[in-house]
Amino acid sequence: MSWLNQISNFQSNYIKKVMFDLMKDKYHKNEQIIDRISGLLTTETDIKNFFTMVTDIYESAYMKSVEDHRQQLQKLGLKVNIVANHESKDG
Repeated sequence: MSWLNQISNFQSNYIKKVMFDLMKDKYHKNEQIIDRISGLLTTETDIKNFFTMVTDIYESAYMKSVEDHRQQLQKLGLKVNIVANHESKDG
């Protein structure tokens, strides 16, 4: 295996591990596409941009879920105010 292949393999394995950690039991049904994508992401910038996209998708789905729950609670007559908890480390 050439030096370039070893580096690419490391990057590919890193992507696969992170995706496995995120997806858990859903990883295996997506393994083929993750293999293909991880082989195409060859630069550090590619990988950074890919994980930025994955994070954006995750955040968008989470916020949609929060909004859907807020709407359902409002239908029940509850007033909902969702705020982020920004506690400082000092207390």
